[in-house]
Parts: sequence; structure tokens; C-alpha cells
Amino acid sequence: MKIILVGSTGFIGQQILTQCLHNPSITSIIALSRRALPATVSSNPKLTVRIHDDFLTYPAPLIDDLKGAEACIWALGNNRSDPTTSRRINIEYTMAAIRTFDQHLTPATPQGRFRFVYVSGGMAERDQDRSLWVAGGLRKIRGQVENELIAYERSSEGGVEVYIARPAMVLSRGWSVRTVVFGLGPSIWVDVLGRVLVDVAVRGGGGGGDGERVLENERLGNWDLN
Repeated sequence: MKIILVGSTGFIGQQILTQCLHNPSITSIIALSRRALPATVSSNPKLTVRIHDDFLTYPAPLIDDLKGAEACIWALGNNRSDPTTSRRINIEYTMAAIRTFDQHLTPATPQGRFRFVYVSGGMAERDQDRSLWVAGGLRKIRGQVENELIAYERSSEGGVEVYIARPAMVLSRGWSVRTVVFGLGPSIWVDVLGRVLVDVAVRGGGGGGDGERVLENERLGNWDLN
């Protein structure tokens, strides 16, 4: 299986890439990145890195490289307070990608649908009119992305299949004050999250038990990886 990974240099994205490289079902990974990846991973024969600066446009040569992909894991996001930059990266980039993939990359598989796995957050707020006390702007932006992805799937006539992962606090293995403090509340290990996201890209909703598309933190933590 060939998949596209966007956001491979981030905390979660690095773990997703590691799990993609270790997953025997994945034979080819196209990582779209603004910068080169470390040689320790870029030398892997399964991985092709394409340097891409403008995630609003996808030139024909890049589309040719992406053809044959059956899924994308989208881990690119932005937590900046600048609303203009945040909306461009979180909303406009994401929606430009799913439209492009839907139009050009419909896989020749029995299901005939392209899987788009979006990494959101547990506090994303879809109600754009709700008043929020904490990080309201960013939470609503994440919620708007979710709203637009779901709406796009409904309008795509079966061309894309959207999955939205909503992890709570994502923690790295090993002892740290951060892990101890945030581990007291809803959380998930980053390696577990990475494995689940890759499994969703490969198998769809089968691991969740009921095929649901919005995967809350509890569901992610209890995902059946067998």
C-alpha cells in the first residue's frame, strides 16, 4: 500500500513516520515536507521525501508522484496565536489537499475511496458560536476543519473517506515532569497514537470495532491493532 504523510517533522508526525516504516502493509510512503528529513529515515527504500513549500497548490509533477496512493495521514497543524496564519495552515492547507487528492488520486481498489486521516485534538470545538474560555480561537479553527472535512466527504459522492482523530494530551515514553503531570488526565502515548493512525490509514475503521469516523481519545487508546 502507498500512502502520503504530511507533517512528518512534528512530534506526532515523526512517530507516524516510524510506524509507517515498520508496518509491513505499507510498501511506499511519500512524505511531503518543507525541509529534508534526517538521513536515518530518508535512506529507507520505502520512503520518498518531496520538498513542498506551498500546500495550497499541487503541480502536475507532484501529482504524478502521488498517484497510486490510497490514503493520507495529515498531521500538519499550527498552534500560533496569529489567526490569519493559523487559519491558512490548519484550514486552507487541509482542504486544498483533500480536494486535490479526491480529484486526482481515487484509488483503483474495490472500495474506490481515498482515505484521509486527519489529526485534530480532543478539545476541538465544532460549534463556531460557542464562547470558550481557554484557547478558544485555535479550538474553533480545529473544529471548523472537522466540519469542513465531514461536509466535503458528504459532497464527494464516495470519492473520499474521512477519519478524524481527536487525541487528548499526547505523551512520550520515559519519565518527565510533563508526563507525570499530564498523564493524570486524559492522555495517550505518542507511539500508540502513531500505530493507530497508521492502522486506520491501512484498514479504515475496522480496528475501532464499529467503523466510526471520529475517534476520540478513549477510542484511540482502546483500538484493536490485531
